[in-house]
Amino acid sequence: LNYELEIQKIELILQNEQLRLSQADLLESRAHYTELYDFAPVAYFTLNMRRQIVHANFQACELMGVERRFLTGRDLNTFVAIRNREKFQLFLSDIEDGSDFQECEIELVAKAGLRAGVRRWVQLTGIRIQFSHEKPLQYLIAGTDITRRKLAEEKLMENQQGLEKRVAERTSELREV
Repeated sequence: LNYELEIQKIELILQNEQLRLSQADLLESRAHYTELYDFAPVAYFTLNMRRQIVHANFQACELMGVERRFLTGRDLNTFVAIRNREKFQLFLSDIEDGSDFQECEIELVAKAGLRAGVRRWVQLTGIRIQFSHEKPLQYLIAGTDITRRKLAEEKLMENQQGLEKRVAERTSELREV
């Protein structure tokens, strides 16, 4: 009996050591993926089905001009420029209705800090997901800052309109001659 107890004790010690190693591996893996999420060069948002921000990474906070603790629980729609809110609601509805990735371009307006009032254009890609049956459905959204591209497009459009105006004026002058 004593011998059997000793064997069980050794087995428990070995199992305990394996559990500790597994736990250390899990903690390391979790830290790695948390780091990947938090420091990604793209803004990441997780929204609940009420469309409130559950999680946001540092790039998302930078984009919004708000500290992370002030983002949690807020409706992402409050950061969307008024003229883009209907488009954003349609984007979320499309995510809710489908299983494919949805995309849209919207303008965001920072609400606080040094960036208050600063407008940024963002390309959003989102999908609805449920990680397990115990967890609720969520929206996963990635946002890429496309402000430079949008400003360049606006400048190009202005230049094109200026050139078209000059061509029309010159054509009118030539007709008069």
